[in-house]
Amino acid sequence: LLAWIGQLPFTPRQASRLRQAARFAAAPLALLAARATLTAALEAYLGRRSAARVLAGPLRRDIGETIQAALLYADLRGFTALSENNSPAAVISALNTWFDRIAGSVHAFGGEVLKFIGDGMLAIFPLDQPDACANLLRAVSEARQAMTALNQRNHDIGRAPMNYGIGVHVGDVMYGNIGSRSRLDFTVIGPAVNMASRLE
Repeated sequence: LLAWIGQLPFTPRQASRLRQAARFAAAPLALLAARATLTAALEAYLGRRSAARVLAGPLRRDIGETIQAALLYADLRGFTALSENNSPAAVISALNTWFDRIAGSVHAFGGEVLKFIGDGMLAIFPLDQPDACANLLRAVSEARQAMTALNQRNHDIGRAPMNYGIGVHVGDVMYGNIGSRSRLDFTVIGPAVNMASRLE
């Protein structure tokens, strides 16, 4: 639906021309709106950098490149007990609170969350960004401060603290598509990812 605004009422001739322009503009505008919706959805699920890569590349498993990146792997401790002793709604609330702190810190310093893995998270800071390693360490520091504040509030209201581990590493990773013929995942893999996970 298009609306036209003018300083004076439109003449019949002007209104006719505007309706004709609207007919020609409708299809391109619909495509632009659909593209914007798709981009927003992909960015919400994949992150801005990875979403742009997915939109630009073919949907094949063998598409990827080796990049150098600083990696962050974070995970909650005691998640099994948390999930067994609380309602699903409380568990989801706790996970969202945890991810807000850790992912918020990653995004604040230019990193990208690639995936949430249960109660864990994998993020990257590609080394083509200036100060990628320093920014990763700043993100960890901010996340730790945020979790300290959260656990103080938990203590004040009688809740158990949320304990966690964070592992960081730097190295070459394959950045691209993996998966089955019918279901792809855009991620990073390689020994550097494994090391970050083991350190965590």
